[in-house]
Amino acid sequence: MVADLVAEIVARQVVVGAAMGVVPIPGAVPPPAVLARLPKVLATLTMFVRSGVLLVAGTDSGIGVVKPHSSLPYAVPQLVGLGMSRQTKVPTLLRANALHAERSEAGVTA
Repeated sequence: MVADLVAEIVARQVVVGAAMGVVPIPGAVPPPAVLARLPKVLATLTMFVRSGVLLVAGTDSGIGVVKPHSSLPYAVPQLVGLGMSRQTKVPTLLRANALHAERSEAGVTA
């Protein structure tokens, strides 16, 4: 069932936003509820990358110490850590962002 859903997401070129760009800060630890969900979130994002889902790296910049307004550059190596190849990360990110912008201008939302 999950595989069918992911295949449909890929086939329809649905752009999925992923909150990335965590800046490593010594001593900063996520809240327990976030820590508890993190393994599942990372496993899901890894599956998305391996399946060819188009990801937009959103950052939630400014919401906390590990997400300052300058956190976007940290998103790319984190996507590589999920399995996105270094050779395809920029074209994939640019394509996903272009599709998202195009659909937003057309009023198409999920």
